[in-house]
Amino acid sequence: AKRAQEYAREAQIQAGELFEKGRELFEEQSQRLMSAFEAGKEAMREEIGKVVIGQQDVVDQLLISLFSRGHCLMVGVPGLAKTLLVSTIGRILQLSFRRIQFTPDLMPADITGTSVFNLKENEFKLVKGPVFCSFLLADEINRAPAKTQSALLQAMQELEVTVDRRRDSPRGLTGAGNAQLRGKAR
Repeated sequence: AKRAQEYAREAQIQAGELFEKGRELFEEQSQRLMSAFEAGKEAMREEIGKVVIGQQDVVDQLLISLFSRGHCLMVGVPGLAKTLLVSTIGRILQLSFRRIQFTPDLMPADITGTSVFNLKENEFKLVKGPVFCSFLLADEINRAPAKTQSALLQAMQELEVTVDRRRDSPRGLTGAGNAQLRGKAR
């Protein structure tokens, strides 16, 4: 019984030492990752600053949205470089960028894509819409019909697009929407 207690104590000591070593390694790795992340963020801010001048708060908020894999609603009057900012981030990261101008007559298929019959192969092929990109700027979302807004929200929330009852995934979609302000800037 005494020997079993000694083995148990030894095992507890070894487990504690292993746990402490693991914690130290985790902290070191976390520090390295955070340093690399911070350097990457600063490099992006610097590159964006070469193109978009005087919008540092907006840039920081958009980067937070990007790093947290979220979506961003950009609200402002025309001419504040919203499109330029999103396209610049796409270019810096070497990812695809598309812009959709929402209008009252825009249909869901205009943004998700549609099936087109291919005469040579005698079958329907999906022609993907603009939501199949990495960065999507949806301009004046509030002007679109509800069913078109719903198609966009499905792509953003569920990362899925339904075309002809078939689901597809626009991998890596990060949305930046723009609800246009009328009148005074806020």
